[in-house]
Amino acid sequence: MEGVEPVRPVEPVIPVIDRIIHPVMNRLKSEGFEGGGSGNSPEREVPSPDRRSNLAIEELERAFELLESSNPGFSEIFIKCLVTQLQR
Repeated sequence: MEGVEPVRPVEPVIPVIDRIIHPVMNRLKSEGFEGGGSGNSPEREVPSPDRRSNLAIEELERAFELLESSNPGFSEIFIKCLVTQLQR
């Protein structure tokens, strides 16, 4: 039909990835972190993260995206379980 544009595939909106995962990963990459905590200790940050840490964080971010694309809703379940565990 003339004047009608073809329907373009829309990329799925992944709110948990966009609202939580990406911002956390970006913060870790920009601010850095120092590992080795017990999980109950306060977060310790260093001014300049090393390149290997950033690559690992990017790989984790891609893993979340891949998992979410093959199992929609998984990231939301993961975050809910994580929050529940942290509240204990």
